[in-house]
Amino acid sequence: MEEFQHKRQSQQLMPQQHGHDLFSFIRNFVLKQQSNGPIIINSEKFYILEKGIFEEYFPEDFYRNQQVNGENEFIKQLYELQVAGPINVGEKPHYVISEEVYNECHNRRQQVIQQHGEKNQVARPINANNKIIDHQRIIKELEEKCKTLQLNNQRLESERQKLMDHNDNLKKEASEYQSALGDATSYHLGNQDSDTTSQLSKDIGNLHLNLEKFCGLKKGIEINDQKEIEELLKKYECSIKGTIKENKILISGVLERCIIEIIIDKANEYFNHEENDKDEKEVDEQGDKRQQQNLEAKIVKTTKQLLEMINLFSTIRTGNDKISKSTPTKLRQQIFGILGNRGFSNTVLNESDGKEHPFVEKLRKEILDLMNRYRKIKDQEKLAEHEKIINDIIRQVVNIFFFRLKVQEPTAEWKWFPKNTGINTLTMDGPWDKDELEYLSVDICAFPLIGTNLDSAEDAKMMFPAQIVASCL
Repeated sequence: MEEFQHKRQSQQLMPQQHGHDLFSFIRNFVLKQQSNGPIIINSEKFYILEKGIFEEYFPEDFYRNQQVNGENEFIKQLYELQVAGPINVGEKPHYVISEEVYNECHNRRQQVIQQHGEKNQVARPINANNKIIDHQRIIKELEEKCKTLQLNNQRLESERQKLMDHNDNLKKEASEYQSALGDATSYHLGNQDSDTTSQLSKDIGNLHLNLEKFCGLKKGIEINDQKEIEELLKKYECSIKGTIKENKILISGVLERCIIEIIIDKANEYFNHEENDKDEKEVDEQGDKRQQQNLEAKIVKTTKQLLEMINLFSTIRTGNDKISKSTPTKLRQQIFGILGNRGFSNTVLNESDGKEHPFVEKLRKEILDLMNRYRKIKDQEKLAEHEKIINDIIRQVVNIFFFRLKVQEPTAEWKWFPKNTGINTLTMDGPWDKDELEYLSVDICAFPLIGTNLDSAEDAKMMFPAQIVASCL
């Protein structure tokens, strides 16, 4: 309202001489002055209002059929009706009205404001194009919409969570199926498996250390009979050069090789002996039915037969399953894994008693008798320690060489390097001076090279290097 009054009072009377084009004058006045007036036409005051604002406060009959057909008719109409137009000014049409009509428009504007309870407010400018808005109603409508959106959001969030849970369950189920199929077709051993390559390599290393300890000629251990030792060395094309003391490493290496080969030979006899196929009645007569001394041999023989039959079955029988081809390998890994863990261990006769496996017990005596031919241990405590460790050595050799190597895929193997083979530090290890390697060769291979595809230059993988006692070429 302040702006409305200001525009009424701030305009000076325009000169009556407005030029030959009244319409141009009115347009220029509105566009340049940005004012409602007043303007002077024939010594009287007139005002200019937007068509929309004027029609908002006056009935249609008041301005119906208003025509503008030239300046003279426009002025005549203005004096007779006190309103003339509309005239296009810029983008909006405007009316020219008398001061009386202008004041009436202002009064009606004030009445509208009062009817809406806005007595203490200053009236908006009459040329403002905004209507009074019921803010509370709009706010209430918006609050209702907000509540509705929140409820919909909660419902959708609940549905989304259900879908996510369902999706997780489907993924888990698919993963279990895939895992089951993968386990059935994969030859990979889990990280916790005792027959992983890394764990098996560690156990092979421990076996070698036990053999070194058992066959070593350290302080307190003497050679019993030099002739017996020389005969043993001849078996491996070795000989003593100098004193016994100067050849202790060579003699220890030969003894280690000898013990390993004895255990392997005896194990082969055990697994291939015809007596293992005899009727169980003979076992009953011997009184060791519960001990089942031939059980490992029977499992190995049965496994071999089963694997051959499954290989044949998957070859000559049609089918589209994915696990037939991998079943023999998986069975081999599982069965020999069990044998490698429990093979030749103590047999449990009852809850409070156990007994050494007959194979281990018998072979233990043979090895100790043989070693006593070659060396003598004066220290009784050390002697007892050697007698105790041989049982573990026998089990380790059999379980590693006959069982655990067969868990690997492809099956691992071992290889002895013959005398005079050139030293290769990639596959061999020993107590030598690296600067003299080109002058050294194998004197005795005390412990074999163990790995897979050992005869293939491209595919060979070493698990444990051969332990070599070297000599100069």
